[in-house]
This record gives sequence, structure tokens and C-alpha cells, in this order.
Amino acid sequence: MQELINHLQNILNPKQANILLKALKDANNEKFFNFVLENLNTICTWLNCSEFEEKYLDNPYPPLINPKFVDLDTSRHCAELAWDLNLPLPSTYKFIYISPHGVGAAAFLKFLNQTCEVFCIPSWMMKNDSKERYCLQFMYLNDDSIKHQIINISEINVQNFEKYLSLLDKNIPIVYGVRDPISLLKHTVGRDWSKVKREFEPCFRLNYDYENYIRYLTHQNVKINIDFGELKNGAFMLDFFISNLNFNEIYFVDMSEFSLENAFKTMTNLALKFGFPPPI
Repeated sequence: MQELINHLQNILNPKQANILLKALKDANNEKFFNFVLENLNTICTWLNCSEFEEKYLDNPYPPLINPKFVDLDTSRHCAELAWDLNLPLPSTYKFIYISPHGVGAAAFLKFLNQTCEVFCIPSWMMKNDSKERYCLQFMYLNDDSIKHQIINISEINVQNFEKYLSLLDKNIPIVYGVRDPISLLKHTVGRDWSKVKREFEPCFRLNYDYENYIRYLTHQNVKINIDFGELKNGAFMLDFFISNLNFNEIYFVDMSEFSLENAFKTMTNLALKFGFPPPI
């Protein structure tokens, strides 16, 4: 490592050298370290060029190679390497759907998938690790057989979340789900989140022991403790995103727009705006 540091000091200025060394430290991955050594001249040429300085030097997680000249595939290996190289997610998604818990995200994503042929992995179904989320989305976004995709964010207390946000395309619009705050509180405060796992047998027969379902329905957390910090991580996230996002377009969509009376019209308007198939 010391030999590498000495070499970098001769060909990069201190700020650029620190960018590369930070990436190596954060990755803590021997395969990535070997990749950097094998491609050191290419990486340093990119870090020294004017395009990198103009576009990426102030980014806390700048790409270590030019994203425009990278051949990508759908493999896990490629996804992990792209994460360590700070490559932005492929810009093939229609929009980023930010959905605080309680705004009807599950229903909206179901409408998108079943009536408009739009694929999206709900963020609450993924691991609480931004690298894992990035890799999964990277593989799907590079799959040409999936024509229409979006990205979903439903919580902010995720490991390496700052890096994940920096690897999203700032030119992709955001659809932000909203709902009146009292309804959000009714949805989140006092809810027994252990029930989300739905650990009960879904098939009911004449000999089914109904006590199993009663035990599932019985609230285990009878004492309500309001954790306002936790609410800001999942239900009331708007202040965080206003302070931390620098995106060009944000559209707010109220949960009421997905009611029985309004859902078809809402989905049709969104399809026309973002270029995916409208419901039939």
C-alpha cells in the first residue's frame, strides 16, 4: 500500500489521490484493490482530465473511471465493481419514487406493475444496506428484457445511504408520495411492525386451527411509544430530502389520487408524463 501511495503522489494532486485512496479504504476488497492496480494508468488519466475536474471533483463519491466508456452487464460481479468504482446507476429508470411509509406505496407499485408493465423492487423488501440495494437495482437496470423500471426509496436510515443518493441521476425526475400528517401518524404510531412478516399459513381449510390466525392478529406491543426520530426515518422524510437532494424535477402525488374513483385517471396521466404504457 505504501508503494501505491508513493506512486500516486507523483502522478496525482493530493485531492485526487485521496479520492482513490478513500475508495480503496471504503471497499476494503482485495478484488477491487487488484482491479485498481491493473487499471491504475486508466484511472489516473481519468482523475487528471478536465472532464473529471469540471463534472465530478466536488462530488463526495466521484466515479473512478469515465462512466460513458464502460461496458456493463447484469452480473453480480459487475454490480459490486461498479459500486466500488462509484459508477452512477444506469439511467434507464423512468423516475425515482420516494414513498414515506403510509402513503399507499404498496398499492401504487402494484398498479404500476399490473396495469402499466412497470417493474420496481419495493425498498422495504430489500436489505438495510445501500450496496445491496444498488447491486440489485444495477443488475435489473442493465437487463434489456425489462423495458420500464423505476426506483423506490421508502426509508433513509440505510447503511451508506449518502453514497447511494450520490449515485442516482440528478436529471431523473422524482415522484414524491404524500398524505395528510394525521393519517400518516395513524398508519405508523402504535403499529405492530412484527405483523409485516405475515407469519401465518395463508391457506384456510375446514380443519384449520383458527387460533393460529387469532394469535397473528393479536397486537403484541400493547404500549405505544412514539419515537419521533424513527418517524423521521420512514414516515416524515420530506425535510431530509429537501435538504439533501438537488434534483431538477419533483412531482408530489397525494394518496387520494389512487382512490377507486381517481386511480385510473392518475395512472394514465403519469404514464403520459413519464413514458410507460397506460392502463387499459
